[in-house]
This record gives sequence, structure tokens and C-alpha cells, in this order.
Amino acid sequence: MSQSTTVHVGLDVHKDSIDIALAEATPDSEVRHLGTVVGGSDAVTKALRRLISSGHRLHIVYEAGPCGFALQRHFARLGWHCEVVAPSSIPRPPGERVKTDRRDAMKLARLARVGELTAVRVPAWPAGTGWSFQEFSRRSGDFAIVGVAATVRLDSKGNVGEARLAFSGVDQVPVRATAAESLLAGAAPSDDLWKSAAQAAATPLAPGSDIHGSAAYRRQLAAVLAERALREAHDRAKDAR
Repeated sequence: MSQSTTVHVGLDVHKDSIDIALAEATPDSEVRHLGTVVGGSDAVTKALRRLISSGHRLHIVYEAGPCGFALQRHFARLGWHCEVVAPSSIPRPPGERVKTDRRDAMKLARLARVGELTAVRVPAWPAGTGWSFQEFSRRSGDFAIVGVAATVRLDSKGNVGEARLAFSGVDQVPVRATAAESLLAGAAPSDDLWKSAAQAAATPLAPGSDIHGSAAYRRQLAAVLAERALREAHDRAKDAR
């Protein structure tokens, strides 16, 4: 059996499409555009499986952006090596004006081959951890008036071992609700717990008022979204134990 070779795969990832480019390990080999597939994990996985079946090892890279780490986690579950690249690490030549999805994918593959990219490292969550992100905007596509991110980790007894809760849209920078996190730690999950923790998190907030909503409105919205986020994070944590 011939020895497997590494192929560096650059992906330009968007919600509706993914461009795929390949750079073989040989430095002078041509970087080529494999094609464009629909967004999501199914089509790109099918395309890359063909490379694996041909005996190649994959080093997959794509740029951090709105699509987040979902694709990276999907590839990791398959046992494939995938890195999400910090945009600031991508060299951009002076005067570069024409940007296309195809060119961006090929650039990522080429730079991955020569080791000129910096990956964003996010530690894996412990077993029994669930997450949720809730936000509210007036219209689809608008910036959120308030956003809430939550994680809940359950201990061996099913109680809250650790919780994290943070808000966006209520100050100039994201706000961590450390008092509510302390309230949650060690407590038995219940609807009353999520409600009381959400209120404890929202009460000290001091958001501004503008044409999109008053401070009181934002504070109430923060409490509602926090309660939803904690409940959903807990449901996911139960499934992850």
C-alpha cells in the first residue's frame, strides 16, 4: 500500500456556499480549486470523503467568521484535522483589491501548506455541558437589541456544577453576570432557579435608552432571554452527560 500524503484544504465558508481548494504537500505543486458546494456540512463532507478514499490525510482550514466552529466540530467528530484560522493571521498583500470566494479558498490552502496561518484554539467543553444563545431584534437581519449567551455544566448528581452567563447590547462591552453564576453553582435545576437567576443577572444592568428601546425595556428583555438561555443550556447539558 502506498504511503498516504497530506492535502491542505482551504475552505471559504458561507451560509449558502462553500468553496474548496486543495494544495498538496509538495511545495511546488499547483493549488487547485476543487469546486463549490452548498453550505452546511453534508455536501463538503461528501466532497472531502473522496480525497480520504484516495488515501490522503486532510489538513482543513477556514477563516473564523459568522459560521463559527460548527463545521470544525463536525470534522473533529469524523476524526479529521480542521483548524479555524484567525483572520488577523492571513497575510494580505498591499493593493489586493479583487477578492472572490475561489481565490480566498486557494489562498488559505496555499498558506496552510507553508505554515503561515494561526489557528484559533477553543478548549472542548467538559462532559455534561450545554449551551444556548438567545437574542432579540425588531426585524430579521437587524442587530440584536439584547443578546444572552449561557453555558450550564451538570455534576454527577445532576445539579449545576458550573454556569456562565453573559449579555450583549446592554453596555459598550459584553457584561458577565457573575452574581447569577454564583447563585446557580451547586443548585438543583428547576424553573424557579432559572427565573431567579435571570432576574439576579438582569437587575444590576444599566443599559442606555435609544429609539430601539428604553433602559427598562432592555433590562426586562435581558431577564426573559436569560431565563430561556439557562433553560435551554440545561436541556442540552442533560443530553450531553
